Amino acid sequence: MEDSYRSPPIVLDTNVLVAGACRHESSMAYKLLLGVLDEAFPIILTGPILLE
Repeated sequence: MEDSYRSPPIVLDTNVLVAGACRHESSMAYKLLLGVLDEAFPIILTGPILLE
């Protein structure tokens, strides 16, 4: 994990990832997903979440 992130890592459940991909850009799930993609903070994924 890099030290250049602006915040501590977060854990997102599958429903948050799906909601972020499917919701309007004003939703918090969408903003969280963009933060991960913009490398504002790292994401922690487990094997079971990846398999979902």
